[in-house]
Amino acid sequence: MRALLTPIIDVFRNVPLQSMITAGMAAIILFVMPMMPSTTHLVGVTVDADVLNRLDELEAKGREGRPRTTGQFKAEKKSLEGKPGEVINRMGQEATDAVEKASESTTETLKDLLPGVEADSPLLED
Repeated sequence: MRALLTPIIDVFRNVPLQSMITAGMAAIILFVMPMMPSTTHLVGVTVDADVLNRLDELEAKGREGRPRTTGQFKAEKKSLEGKPGEVINRMGQEATDAVEKASESTTETLKDLLPGVEADSPLLED
């Protein structure tokens, strides 16, 4: 038994105390976090209507839009096996969504970078 413990004790002697404390705290966080509730309730917090609308929009997109998790990707892949027409249709939808998002972000970036440019400028058309 002593032969097994001696190398382990030697390792701990060579590790600085600060590193051991950091590793211990990380282990505690990793083991305790899964046991904590997944939702947070904030009492007395008011949320702007625009934020609530955006959250509702994101939730709806998550239900019907592009898969977000590995499980969702695998389920979609399995459901589209042997259906090349549907795969191409899905790729077209995703490409359209990507172009729309890119154009929205480009317009917003230009508005931020060029504050003096008029809103009806051809540079900033949506």
